[in-house]
Amino acid sequence: MDGAALDNLIDRAAEIIVASKRLVVLTGPGTSAESGISLSQGPNSPWSRASYENLAAQKALSESDIKWMLLQRFVGDNRQLARAQPNPSHIAIAELDKLGKLDCLITQNADDLHRRAGNSPERILELHGNATYLKCQDCGKRYNLEQIVTLIRRADSEVPGCESCGGVLKSATIARGEQLPEWEMREAAERSRRADAFMVVGTSLVVYPAAFLPRIAIEGGAKLMIVNLRQTALDSRADVVLNAPAGEVMPLVLSRVREKL
Repeated sequence: MDGAALDNLIDRAAEIIVASKRLVVLTGPGTSAESGISLSQGPNSPWSRASYENLAAQKALSESDIKWMLLQRFVGDNRQLARAQPNPSHIAIAELDKLGKLDCLITQNADDLHRRAGNSPERILELHGNATYLKCQDCGKRYNLEQIVTLIRRADSEVPGCESCGGVLKSATIARGEQLPEWEMREAAERSRRADAFMVVGTSLVVYPAAFLPRIAIEGGAKLMIVNLRQTALDSRADVVLNAPAGEVMPLVLSRVREKL
């Protein structure tokens, strides 16, 4: 894509965003990849797929061994995630939020980088959960990395459970084969239906049901923008398609938006 064509597309995307009242952004693994997070650390990673039932079925480990392994895996994975930093695409999306141009951010990523970049937590819908904390399966209490490390140290040789109720602690991500969280998915569909502009960033739209969301937005009359390295099935229906790294394109779009506000 030559410079003039790219500039025209960026300008068109900025026009759509400035004119919009209900912009919805959907992000996927491409945004995390630019922060050095591989697919093996995403929602389909061995960590998030792991469940007590699947591991127990192998009959290779005791229940206690399995629980310890999952806790240690959580600690190791989160120390890696903590080293990853929000990249320019995360920051640009957060700036759109601060400018009052973002109705909702829907993400397929579980790395918490959008919140760390500055997006308002109340505007973030995490379809695949959040890999940076564990959740009690009984009372729902959340535990971050620091709290889990403290529990492990206190527990010594015992597998720590929830401090509040003693329940089992499990990753707050959505494992493969598990249903997406009902409220988040329902809210994402409703926000997409009401959107007047919908931007896809860093996803090829091959994972369902998230891939239905831009279709819902189009049917509701929203203008569609796609920022992704590879082509998607909806490119032909989009108003703007930018086949380029999100970390390069999104700051340019943001800059143009600021010029037009």
